[in-house]
Amino acid sequence: VVDTMSREWPTPVLTIGPTVPSLYLDNRIEYDKDYGLNLFYLENIARITHWLSTKSPRSVVYVSFGSMACLPNTQMEELAWGLKACGYDFLWVVRASEEDKLPSSFAEEVRE
Repeated sequence: VVDTMSREWPTPVLTIGPTVPSLYLDNRIEYDKDYGLNLFYLENIARITHWLSTKSPRSVVYVSFGSMACLPNTQMEELAWGLKACGYDFLWVVRASEEDKLPSSFAEEVRE
């Protein structure tokens, strides 16, 4: 995937990882056998897939900082208003524990 993305995009594509359990890589960590999270709640898959299908190819910005990054409130707010102002449709994955850092009216202002 990374090789394909690197050929398609003019900017470098960098990865952070490993993001798969040690069991599938080198088995060095005895109890690391599961991803430990569900990337999509089943009730959201159909809604997100439908929304994406209404957009042109390569027209949606995808933003996700993974399960470990914790941005300060000021950065979350700056990022939120920057995404709104960028003029592109976007899909931003925000963990439930980080939602309170979003500006209070943001979700309502950008929701389709």
